[in-house]
Amino acid sequence: MAGATNATPDKLIKLALQIIFCGLAVAFVAPTAALYYTDGLKSVDFMALEPSQFIYFPTIGLISLSAWFLPCLVFADLYWTRLPFGKFRLLVTFLIGGIVAYFISLYVNNETSFATVKLDSLRTIKVADCANTTCPEFSLATSLDNLRHVSRHKVDLSALVQDCMEDPFRLIRPLAEQKQKFCFAASNIPSIANNGLENAEPAACCKFQRRASESLRKLSESDRTVSAGGLWLKFTMPFRVFFFGMMILITIHLGLRKKDLVPYAPYMQEVEIRVVVGLVTLAAFIAFGYAQLQTREVLLGRFSEDDDVLLKFTSAAVLGAAGFVGLFFYNMHNREIEKAGKITGIITSGIAYFKFDQIIVLTNKYFGSGISPFALIILLFVSFLFSILIISTPAWRAIRAISIRSLSR
Repeated sequence: MAGATNATPDKLIKLALQIIFCGLAVAFVAPTAALYYTDGLKSVDFMALEPSQFIYFPTIGLISLSAWFLPCLVFADLYWTRLPFGKFRLLVTFLIGGIVAYFISLYVNNETSFATVKLDSLRTIKVADCANTTCPEFSLATSLDNLRHVSRHKVDLSALVQDCMEDPFRLIRPLAEQKQKFCFAASNIPSIANNGLENAEPAACCKFQRRASESLRKLSESDRTVSAGGLWLKFTMPFRVFFFGMMILITIHLGLRKKDLVPYAPYMQEVEIRVVVGLVTLAAFIAFGYAQLQTREVLLGRFSEDDDVLLKFTSAAVLGAAGFVGLFFYNMHNREIEKAGKITGIITSGIAYFKFDQIIVLTNKYFGSGISPFALIILLFVSFLFSILIISTPAWRAIRAISIRSLSR
């Protein structure tokens, strides 16, 4: 049990976590770096289609990693030095977390992805499963270019999503009765360059989108056509899933174990603020994820409601952890911070609930399919700088002092 004296985190635990977090940082950056190394600036087009994996992790993900280190250190030290059978429970928790993360990553890696396929393999692809004499050729790379062009000039892409689900139990009009929309799977650049998006029959567009998706799936499964970024993404996916799961678990445990955290009182104010920063960055992942799903549906159509099951589960877990922390964790120290935090949480939740679609649209335009190479460079620089400020104890304490004074007014 926790004693009355102040605790200092064990040096061995701190060293072990530093090694683990450095490994996670490599896992966050490596796929994006590999993609850029092989395709140069053209890789930005691929990253834009998979923002939750290739843009979020080397930017906002590094901020999240920096913010979560201290809460994770307190959590690990609490179990390693102060709780009954703590060492065993901590090791078993991390072991089970690793196994679960591995199996979840297998599910995630099975999803087809533009960014995991070599650029040369996307340039000219014969439509799958059809006779050579009757099927037109189209380029997935051309479709990608078209989407990027439209994303920079059109704010909301959701109107271009073709719903291809034929389900009599769903309240949606049959394909024959749906409005014609521009079809990226069978489009060409001149139709966009002339500012006239040529519409396609819904049934025909869904047929092309299904063939495009099938061609992409086959390319993703072949070792000869998988890009270096795709290989790194598959390898590092378990580490990314593990990080998210452990951070949500640690957040909940900090609320449950608040009485045992009394010896860590000198650290708790920093822990509280960093948990908030960490939860905000995890919430940003949800926005990036839905932006990526929207881009995928614009390109390849919507054939199932199961594509966002894992994303919905992640959203529920993050929001549940945030609510749990608000109710049970932030009632130990500075009351002004607690009050300001709860008011901010209520306002933020209201905005997210009523303006969720707009948040996704803006995320997709400025950080997803519409992002420019210059904007990505700025995002990388700002995220790296902020991560260094969080890691740097003197700089972080100065920022924290300013924040506390502002909230206490």
